[in-house]
Parts: sequence; C-alpha cells; structure tokens
Amino acid sequence: MSTVIPFYSRSSLHVDIYDRLHASQEDVAFYQRCARDVGHRVLELGVGTGRVAIPLATAGLDVTGVDGSEAMLSLAKQKARIIPKEVRARLHLRQGDIASLRVRGEFDLAFAAFRVFMSLLTPESQRRALQAVHRRLRPGGLAVGPPKCEIR
Repeated sequence: MSTVIPFYSRSSLHVDIYDRLHASQEDVAFYQRCARDVGHRVLELGVGTGRVAIPLATAGLDVTGVDGSEAMLSLAKQKARIIPKEVRARLHLRQGDIASLRVRGEFDLAFAAFRVFMSLLTPESQRRALQAVHRRLRPGGLAVGPPKCEIR
C-alpha cells in the first residue's frame, strides 16, 4: 500500500500544467547556494517535472531526483532529452516512493521542494522518509525543506 498521495500519478492534466502553476524559480537559487556550501551531490525528493533538478544540473551539480509519479518523471525525462549531454550526465531520475527511498551513494544535500513532504500521508511514512534521507547523507551533509515563501 502506498503512503503517498496518488494525485499526480493519476492526473495527466495536472502534470501537463504543473510547470505553469509552479513557474517560480526563486527556490532554485536557494537550493543551489545550499549545495555549493556543502558539496555537489544533491538528492531531490519529489523531483516531479525536473523544475528544480534540471537547473541545478545545469549549474554543475550532480542531481539524483526521486518521484513516485510515472507521469511527472516522464515529463522530466522529456525535458532532459533537450539539454546538453554533459548536463544530462549529471541528472539521475528515479521512480520510487520517497518514504522508502531506494537510491545508492551518499549525498551532500537532500531537499524536498514546495509541499512534497505533505504528500506523505502518515507520521510513520514521514519518519521513514526522514530516516532514509539521514542514511543517504554523508557525514556533515545537509537536509533542507523549502525556503520561506511569501504569498503576495
């Protein structure tokens, strides 16, 4: 049984308009600064359409993104096909439940943009996700949530 809200995986309409609904790039600069402070290996939980991951890879960071939605990842992979080969080599997109997080290696920075963490429906799945992130962070690594956003 999944512990994640299945909306994104069922709603192709939402996937098609996701980037337009979430066009702000202000958080990208925040995550880029965080990564540059601690290292270049980045783990994004809920990578979605690659809205954050692709610009981070373009900036020279090695980014692994995990998402449970096949439809969202399909769009991210479609967008990745048109970026330069050397950027694509730094972008690793994986389908999976962020509560169980099955990725290899250690990361310098882990983050979940926007409201990704809210998609974990139970305190137990939230705890499992945080424990999985902790296991994947190198000693001295950093886990961050979204930067403070002001609604205007």
